[in-house]
Amino acid sequence: MLSEDADLFEVARDVIVGVGGTAVEDTAQLRGPDGFLLTLFRDEYPADDFREQPFTAADGVDDVPSMARVHGLPVECRSEVLFVETVGAIAAAAAGPVWVLDNESVLWAAERLDPATISL
Repeated sequence: MLSEDADLFEVARDVIVGVGGTAVEDTAQLRGPDGFLLTLFRDEYPADDFREQPFTAADGVDDVPSMARVHGLPVECRSEVLFVETVGAIAAAAAGPVWVLDNESVLWAAERLDPATISL
């Protein structure tokens, strides 16, 4: 999950805890109704993980961020539905835009995520 807001972890943690998840130190976790977990980490990705990586903007991404200015929060999840719902709620609570760079190097606007098309 990417944002220009350096405080995105705090926003995301509050959203996750607010819907029944837990938070310990630099990790927030939510178990979905299907039993899958979503785990969010405060630790930013190493710079070379996403800033230097070529990517393609998904349809509808009009405001491609400068990778030099974004903060990246690692998210682990095996349920596309849980991921999309949770990231959507985080994006709605965030002060600015939130993006997701998926496993196929496609950059998505968080509010336009689709569980049928995102690659986790």
